[in-house]
Amino acid sequence: MGRISLVLGALLCGACISSASFDLVLASDSASGSVKRYDGDSGAYLGEFGKGYFSQVDQIYADGSTGLAYVTDQIRNSVSVFNYSTGAFVREWFMGSPTATSVSSGVVRMADGNLAVTSNQTLFKYTLTGTLLATYTSTSSFYSITADSFGNVLAFTSGAQYIRLNSSLTVLNGPMASSSNLYGNGLFRSGKLFVADYSAGAVRSYTVSSGGTLTGGPTFLDAQLLSGALSVAAGHDQMIYSSGNAVGGGSSIYRTSTFSNLLAPQLVVNVPSGVSFRAVATVIAPEPTALLPLGIGAALLCRSRKQGSKK
Repeated sequence: MGRISLVLGALLCGACISSASFDLVLASDSASGSVKRYDGDSGAYLGEFGKGYFSQVDQIYADGSTGLAYVTDQIRNSVSVFNYSTGAFVREWFMGSPTATSVSSGVVRMADGNLAVTSNQTLFKYTLTGTLLATYTSTSSFYSITADSFGNVLAFTSGAQYIRLNSSLTVLNGPMASSSNLYGNGLFRSGKLFVADYSAGAVRSYTVSSGGTLTGGPTFLDAQLLSGALSVAAGHDQMIYSSGNAVGGGSSIYRTSTFSNLLAPQLVVNVPSGVSFRAVATVIAPEPTALLPLGIGAALLCRSRKQGSKK
C-alpha cells in the first residue's frame, strides 16, 4: 500500500508539473545582488541566481523559449545572461565602462527578436548574443522602455518626455511632454501601454493610437499599494505583475487583471526587510524541463497545487 501511495504521489506531482499554467516570476533584488524566483500563484520562493555577479542589478527580460534571463546592471553598465532554471552563467556584454554612480538601465525583447537596452541617455539595439546593431542618444536619461507588437520601442525619459522609435531606432514620435516618474520595463498589450509610476505606487495605463501617440489619458491599477513602483510584467489570463517598495517598508510584488481595475489586486510576495525588488519578469506556463532543475522549488509548487485542489 505504501508503495502504491508513493507511486500515486509521484504521478500527481508529475501531472502537476506537466499541466503547469502558472507564472514563474523573476525578481531582481538589489539588496542581495541576485535574481530571485517565485511561483506567481502561491508566492512560493524557488531559489535565486546571479549572486556575486552584480554591482547594482536592475531590469530583466526572460526568454521562455530558450530558458535564458537577460539582466542589466546599472553600475557595471552590462547585460548578463543566465539560465534562469539552473542559474548557470551564459555570457555578458558591456555598454561602456563601469560607472561610479548608478545609471538607468532597461532591457526588452523587440518584435524582430532583438533586444532594446538602455544605459543612461543611450538606447542600444543588440542581438541576443550581444552584437550591436543600432543606437539612439536622447537629451535626458531613459527611465522606461517598452517594445510594442509592431517592432517599435516606446520610451519615457527623466525629462518627462515620451519617445517612440522604430526597429532601426529612428524617432517616429517625440520627444514630447509626458508624465514624470515612469520607470522600468513596461508592457504593451492589445493597444495599451502599461508602465510603473514610481511616485503613484501604481501601474499606469495608456491607450496608444495607431500613430503611436498616447491618447485617452492614463488610468491607474493598484494605486498606492506600493510606495514606489519600479517595473511591470505580463502574466497569464491578462494578469499584470508589479514590483517595488512596500508601503511600511520592505518590498512587495502584486498582480492584478487588466480586464478591470475594480478587481482586487493580489499580494504575491511581501518581504518586510532584507530584500529590495527593482524589477519583475515572468515566464508564462514553463515547460516541465524548465521546472525540473528547480528541485525543491518544483516540489513546493506541486504541493501548493495539490493543496489548492482540495479547497
